[in-house]
Amino acid sequence: MTSMMEHSKEVIELTQASFLEESTQRNYIQDYEYRLKQLQKIKA
Repeated sequence: MTSMMEHSKEVIELTQASFLEESTQRNYIQDYEYRLKQLQKIKA
């Protein structure tokens, strides 16, 4: 959980550099950010 929260910038950068279509990248990043927010609520 901590690793996911600490390396979110890298996850987003790698996703944007991937060969996925732009719409798929956008969806993945949105889902990832949503999950991060949920984890932050739990951790708080």
